[in-house]
Amino acid sequence: MPTILVVDDELSMREFLKILLEKEGYEVFTASEATSAIDLIQGHTFDLVISDIKMPGIGGLSLLERIKEINSSIPVIMITAFASPENAVIAMKSGAFDYITKPFKVDEIINIIKSAISTATPAYTGVISPETESFEGIIGNCQEMHKIFNLISRIAPTPASILIYGESGTGKELVAQAIHNLSKVAHKSFVPITCSSIPESLLESELFGHVKVGQILETHLGWAAKGLGIRIGGMLRAQAAVADVRKLLDKIYNSSGRTESLDSLSDQEIIE
Repeated sequence: MPTILVVDDELSMREFLKILLEKEGYEVFTASEATSAIDLIQGHTFDLVISDIKMPGIGGLSLLERIKEINSSIPVIMITAFASPENAVIAMKSGAFDYITKPFKVDEIINIIKSAISTATPAYTGVISPETESFEGIIGNCQEMHKIFNLISRIAPTPASILIYGESGTGKELVAQAIHNLSKVAHKSFVPITCSSIPESLLESELFGHVKVGQILETHLGWAAKGLGIRIGGMLRAQAAVADVRKLLDKIYNSSGRTESLDSLSDQEIIE
């Protein structure tokens, strides 16, 4: 039975989460402040910690850092009634599994909890060895690179949106590829796009595609569709024969001038 620690200074929230999670089959401990939570973590083994951010004394973000020092493998979900982009960024950089704003839906937090516990695998909890010289195609053997490797391992299995920033040539695409390779959608396509090379007026068309209807039907499959898979449909003039439709839709032209067979799409639809 997975064991969860709930840390919140509000008695009503602690009791609500305790009753909810016990009904889901979890063993639940509660703490009203960070100091008590730290004592519990040092004396027990927890599969997950759920902590409020704004609490008297030691705040939730400081507690998160302390938890990771004690046991970096414990997933931590942060909850707050005072959401801010700054706190969300700090929480995720400090190793939080997710960041939830109060009030939240019951189904939402249950799904996140199940995901946090299920993804606490060696790929998530493991610490990169100091001797590691490469990780998912990224070469580096220093303390800062090992921190990046560990961060990638922690965030890759989660559903969190990730912003990677840095100067040109620092390896942002390599990090993105590593995150994709370790994610739950690793079996899907990874499509890198250099937005600066696409004119602003054409960016939407390149990403999401377009269909032109006239004397000739032209279908352009956007890069997003190539990565995710879409259904294609076209409104054609009544006199167009199905055989002609097949010929018109047989090839898709992309920005590089190459052609791809429509049969390569996983899901397709022709509407007359």
